[in-house]
Amino acid sequence: MSKPFIIIVVFVVISLIFTLIFLNPKSKDKAKTIELDCTNGYTMLAKYHTPDGNGIFSKLSLVIIKDNKKDSYEMNTAMSASGAKFETSNSEYFLWEHQGIFRFGRSGQDITECKQR
Repeated sequence: MSKPFIIIVVFVVISLIFTLIFLNPKSKDKAKTIELDCTNGYTMLAKYHTPDGNGIFSKLSLVIIKDNKKDSYEMNTAMSASGAKFETSNSEYFLWEHQGIFRFGRSGQDITECKQR
């Protein structure tokens, strides 16, 4: 075999390995965004960021829309006896989902109740 042929084969193999490792579709962002219709005229977009290795979403970006005004919150998982709960870093705001009902609140008090669109 000629030296140029061997170099080309090695290059192709390295390129293939690179593609499989770094461009693997399984490693792409698996974020999930849902729309919520809520009481009190609220509409929300909840983006659950890419889950960890166990499939658990640990970060949430929440956009709340009411009367053409938008508020945004970054939240992390919080302790919950049941359902999935997320809170802002100062624990002031929360979004808690239990049995298909989403509750958004502040300082432990519900502000609105939502359902997925």
